[in-house]
Amino acid sequence: MFLYTNGDGVKQDDIVSGVAVSKPAISRTVVSIEKKGYVTRKHSHNNKRAYLVYMTDKARQGETFIRQQYADLVTATATGIPEEKVVEFIEIFKQVADNLDNHRKATLK
Repeated sequence: MFLYTNGDGVKQDDIVSGVAVSKPAISRTVVSIEKKGYVTRKHSHNNKRAYLVYMTDKARQGETFIRQQYADLVTATATGIPEEKVVEFIEIFKQVADNLDNHRKATLK
């Protein structure tokens, strides 16, 4: 979903920041979906240690299905919850994710 929403050629670190998931977890996920043929990784021209992630044709062909699965999941999880509560939850969750990210960055210094 991150690549569908943000486009191709993004750094793995940008995915980490964008989805608030640990770097090792994103690395494992990218390697897994690369093996399945959904993405390719290429070294960045600016930073040879960084990888840029690109969707393959296989991933593009599955976009409608994936987006529908995501929408169905969001709908199912929000069933019976007033919309303003869902919005409040998302805001709180984003703050929690930001707090964790800031804590992680502070402890790595």
